[in-house]
Amino acid sequence: MKALVPLLLFCLPFFGQAQNAPQQIYEELLESEEELSPIVDRYLSLASSAPNYDSYADSVYQFLEAEAPAKLTIFYLEQMIDRAQAGKEKYYWQNSLAYYAIEQEQWDMAKSLLSTALAECPKTDPYYAKFYYTWACYLYYSGDYKRAKKALEQSLLQLESKEDKSKIYNLLGAIAYQNDALSDAEHYFLEGLALLQADSLLDEESESTFLNNLAQLYKDMGALSKALSFHAQVMAIDEAFYGKEHYYYAMDLDFLAGIQALDGQLKLAKENEEKALAIISASLGKQHSLYFELKANYGAILSSLGEIEAAVANYEELLREEKKVVGPSLEYAVSLNNTAVAYFKMGKRKKAMQYMQEALALRKGKMAKNQLGLLQNQYSIARLHYYNEDYELAKEGFWEVIQANAKDENWLAPEELLEADYWHPAFFVQSLEALSQLYRDNGQLENGLDSAALYLDLALDYNRKIRQELRHEADKQRTLSLGQRLLNRQFQLQLLRKQPAASLFQLAEEQKAVLFQEEQQLGAWGLQLPDSILDQRAALEEEFMALKQQRARSLESSEKQALDAQIAQQELAITAFEKTVKQQFSDYFAQQLETAGLDVGALQQQLAEEELLLAYFWSEEGLYAFALSSEKLQLYELEQEGLAEDCLALQKEMQAFTSLLNDAEGSRERYLKLALSVSEQLLWPILAEQKGQRLTLVLDGPMSYLPFEALLSREVALSTPYAEIPYLIKDWEVSYQSSAKLYLEQSRRPLYPYNKVLAFAGSYAAGGEKAQALRSPLLENRRSVLGPLPAAQKEVAYLEALFDGRFLYEQEASELNFKRHQQEGYGLLHLALHGVLEKRQPFLSSLVFTETADSTEDNFLEAWELGRLQVNSNLLVLSACETGTGEYQSGEGLLSLARAFQFAGSSSIVASLWQVNDQSTAYIMQRFYSHLQEGANKPMALRLAKLDYLNGIGEPSLGHPAYWAAFIQLGDPRPIPLAKKGRWADYWPYALGGLLALSIPMGLFRRRKEKAA
Repeated sequence: MKALVPLLLFCLPFFGQAQNAPQQIYEELLESEEELSPIVDRYLSLASSAPNYDSYADSVYQFLEAEAPAKLTIFYLEQMIDRAQAGKEKYYWQNSLAYYAIEQEQWDMAKSLLSTALAECPKTDPYYAKFYYTWACYLYYSGDYKRAKKALEQSLLQLESKEDKSKIYNLLGAIAYQNDALSDAEHYFLEGLALLQADSLLDEESESTFLNNLAQLYKDMGALSKALSFHAQVMAIDEAFYGKEHYYYAMDLDFLAGIQALDGQLKLAKENEEKALAIISASLGKQHSLYFELKANYGAILSSLGEIEAAVANYEELLREEKKVVGPSLEYAVSLNNTAVAYFKMGKRKKAMQYMQEALALRKGKMAKNQLGLLQNQYSIARLHYYNEDYELAKEGFWEVIQANAKDENWLAPEELLEADYWHPAFFVQSLEALSQLYRDNGQLENGLDSAALYLDLALDYNRKIRQELRHEADKQRTLSLGQRLLNRQFQLQLLRKQPAASLFQLAEEQKAVLFQEEQQLGAWGLQLPDSILDQRAALEEEFMALKQQRARSLESSEKQALDAQIAQQELAITAFEKTVKQQFSDYFAQQLETAGLDVGALQQQLAEEELLLAYFWSEEGLYAFALSSEKLQLYELEQEGLAEDCLALQKEMQAFTSLLNDAEGSRERYLKLALSVSEQLLWPILAEQKGQRLTLVLDGPMSYLPFEALLSREVALSTPYAEIPYLIKDWEVSYQSSAKLYLEQSRRPLYPYNKVLAFAGSYAAGGEKAQALRSPLLENRRSVLGPLPAAQKEVAYLEALFDGRFLYEQEASELNFKRHQQEGYGLLHLALHGVLEKRQPFLSSLVFTETADSTEDNFLEAWELGRLQVNSNLLVLSACETGTGEYQSGEGLLSLARAFQFAGSSSIVASLWQVNDQSTAYIMQRFYSHLQEGANKPMALRLAKLDYLNGIGEPSLGHPAYWAAFIQLGDPRPIPLAKKGRWADYWPYALGGLLALSIPMGLFRRRKEKAA
């Protein structure tokens, strides 16, 4: 990737109207076979007599810069200064030569020219501001950032055109970046880009510069998704302008490899870095500085892959070549440090320390104390002291790094660390983690465990602060992964410190569903902000998600590329807007993101007398469970070995309809073997000591995919028939929560004041030619594999016979009708529809309504759309396939359609964990509603419905959990009021004769599986 670009071709110092230069002039110059001197002389003469002097002059300058040796270019530019008329023409060439001297690092010449020009040019002349800007460029490139910033700010007041101002903002952004003021850099880059976009002044070259700078910036900020979004545009521009053999494209590949390495995609990173090295070698040679830079990056990737010997060989070769070409430079110091890290991984610590100290000696005095390279060098030496058990030296080193990273010049005490600002926030968190580890492992340091816990607390708090400033969920998830590691370590520390179970419970809950809670806190940015701001943000977000949806559905690479550009531009607009609003309402946003820990005592008071809440905490160091009742809290350490594999295998076995149909006996034994193993590790040690009837579960890790109702309450033989299997559901009512804190908050909220039912029964016949013309091929393909749901019609017909409300079938069961009618207020929503799970892009998971050839809605209600709705229901039943499952993310649980509906406002949800049989679903749903209308709470109603099913089936193999265990209840368990349709509702079994037949034919299920759910 190109380094941060303060000035590119579009940033040349105000060469008049360069965009209007006669193109044929430049082309003739390039095509001419004459000697350089006569042709340049001729065109210089032509420029002197032409009315559009600047245009001709620009063409000559560009030709010289591209084709002539530096010495000859300087000669011609000096000649033009002598030949030019006083005033504008002379100023033009003075400015041109000064800028060329800057490019050639001839600092004395540049300084002399600019000093003379600024002294001769009247301050009222427009060229004075241009000279002053070039003077700022000189200061920047010569490393005097402080004076450069001051000069640029002065130029900003003097220059009037938006194009000129955008160049200044770009350079101000580059200065802020060099000073590690990343937020300021982002502000300047966005301002400069916005100025060009406002008047359609943005060409591909200038766009590439700004996007390149933003991509590099966001990479350093840890916002990798944003960085990739902008970088994709840079690659497209560079490929179109320069081709795939140009060194610019190699630098793009290098940047991409860096992002992939940070994201753990090391094999892809290695492939792209090798391609980049091959391009640089062919285009610039192996002694070019860019080749050295990329070879160093290649070594880092090899090291991360564990190919240590190859990494060391790569670095040693690089050191030999760099020493010949560049000598003891900063670049050489980087290679020394990288080589040291590789030697450390080989176990050669003495050699590693030698190289690190040599690198540090080169960097000190040449780098500011807060620059990341210097800090990392010092940090690495401190880590080496730690591994060598030189704990005092390690402690001094870590503290030195933390203090140098702080923007406050004063020495910070431990209690002041959290309030300070840091040049490199993520590195600050890393330093705190290292300091904590040092105190934990060295018993001789004062207050060892207490200090270790303190520094981990600070690291967790600051990591949270970083996360809350990010926009992309993928970027936030990366900070959650780091947070989970810190949390695991803190949990182990608190165990060593013998902290009470309530404190440990609070800690374990800290990251459960945290992104969901933060989204809920911010919501639509709340009611305290002006409506105009809320409306504007909603419109920007709507357009952004619509573009992402369109891109995901596109099949053409050219269309995807065009959409990538639109997505990047829309994201820029959102980022700039949010930055402005958050500065304007800073107190409000700070208040919204304040977090309080779980109040264990308050939660305990909310639990029913017969209720047991089990909250699991899965970490690399161990598995723990908190058992909370209204009387006590108890912590259990559980056996973890082999459990992750067994949980995933059991989940797979519960869904294995094919093996169930073809090998019923073997399927039952495989299920029982896995269920016994999982139950023994997760449940039996706890239930042996706990009493109750209601089990509320907060799951974590691989167990999150399992319905606990289908686990076992005691040991049985593998030959046990289904009717005698001691399923947990036979003894316990089971419900699920995303986190204990959310459960407490939910229990305190009143029910919505609605009691009617809104129900949809979808139809999946082909949409016809009109629908095909409206829908993308991708959507058409998705719909074509969805089979009919005949039992869905019966489900809704049953509800219509029993309850008051609105019941929509077939063509009326459309997305448009759902969005329209759900706003009317219904206590219960029942959606008997297909669900489509998108594990790679959860925001595109969808409920599929009937195809109505509607031009405004495509009848795929996607998860991202739900975030824009207010679905205020007391219960939502998703009688569809895989609506409760999704991709598991550490700290967030399953990213499913059920989660999206929770965010939209539904306080309780019944959803499925896998593809379900619509015959057994119809029966269980009918019994569920029967018990619900009799006053049972939601999890009890679902439990009784499943027991009715198990007690009534005639075919033994239908007792397999695949048929009945998929549906779970998530959220508020309380009973809800439902409006009955009248006195005849009590006679629904007779009115709907046949619906309760329990002998569900196996043949029906076979036909059902012929089409994908």
